[in-house]
Amino acid sequence: TGNAYSINSSQFSSMNFEGHFCDGKVWTEYLAELLDVELVNYAIGGATSDNNFSQAFTGQQSNVPGLKQQVQTYISNRPRYENCDRTLFVLWTMGQDYIVSNYTASPKSILTNIASCVSLLINHLGATHILIPGIPDLSKLPLHKNDSDTQISLIKNVCKSHNHALKNFIELLKKIYYHINVHSYDTANELEMLKEEALNQDWEKVEEKLIELPKKPSLRRKFEIKNVRDEFINPYDGSISGNLEGEYFTPEKYFYWDLIHWSTKVHEVVADDLFEIVK
Repeated sequence: TGNAYSINSSQFSSMNFEGHFCDGKVWTEYLAELLDVELVNYAIGGATSDNNFSQAFTGQQSNVPGLKQQVQTYISNRPRYENCDRTLFVLWTMGQDYIVSNYTASPKSILTNIASCVSLLINHLGATHILIPGIPDLSKLPLHKNDSDTQISLIKNVCKSHNHALKNFIELLKKIYYHINVHSYDTANELEMLKEEALNQDWEKVEEKLIELPKKPSLRRKFEIKNVRDEFINPYDGSISGNLEGEYFTPEKYFYWDLIHWSTKVHEVVADDLFEIVK
């Protein structure tokens, strides 16, 4: 939401929306609108789970605070009058630890870092509403579309291990902190289902399937994504994917805005999913 732009002096594509790594609003903004709450966002593009474990960076800058550092800054800056009993805290690492380590980072270590963030929120703020989504299947990113089968298999397995460990961690949290609402989101499965629906050309069958899903079907029926493999824009040289004369030359047709980040349409559907979980 512009935080990464602030520390990089806006050294990114001018096509990015208001300092976002996206063509429009991102899920935090959509979710805040759905919940009708104030959004306080310390997230920064390129962040890892903890800079002491893996240094975060974005663009040419390496002074990006990791998730743990973001939580610590929030605790330091939080107004005393703020009611944390009615605050939803979201801790979402998107797998940057794995990307910067070429997928050698240990899921156990990253979950330990996330657990440290949870402890900070509970012990320092008395947080009672926490959302910890899983990571997507990073092997499906445009960043890796030309990788070898061996590397793709490695990435898939790392992501599966992370999400499995996260599931076990959340179950443990619920047992230890039984008075706290801890929510999760199966990001990998939901995104793959969304891609499948987007590529299904038999819209009557898609709509029949959507009736069975606990979601708002209107967003998905209007999704109309045509490309789930490529990036719309290359952040390194600013080049645009697709045929200039073709129907795909619009970001609205792309699942991915750049090599890593989703388009705003995907963010909107994800926010809708999260709203159903936490409302």
